[in-house]
Amino acid sequence: MSEVNYYKQQIGVCKSNKRALENLMNYVNNQAGFFEENHRNIKSMKSTDANYLGKNADKTAEYIEDLQYANEKYLNELDEMKAEITRLINAQNQSMFGYESLIQAEENKELYNRS
Repeated sequence: MSEVNYYKQQIGVCKSNKRALENLMNYVNNQAGFFEENHRNIKSMKSTDANYLGKNADKTAEYIEDLQYANEKYLNELDEMKAEITRLINAQNQSMFGYESLIQAEENKELYNRS
């Protein structure tokens, strides 16, 4: 029966890990929403400052392109992070199912030994 207690403890650890990963996923999704809006704003950005018009317009365009690139890169990395978090959540689910199966096996073993 000590194995069953250990397995139940591990299920608790997996549930805790899963909750933490879900919280992280919520945070990443919020960040992605912010950066998606930021990306839309950068794409529509136009310089109205007199210092960045005329002969400085090319430099302004480069700055805006750099911002767009950096923001797009960050969004892609957030997508990769979300995929990895999803993979880890699925791994926690599989672990919990595995421990539940081990608990059932131990309980069945005890029932069999009583017969």
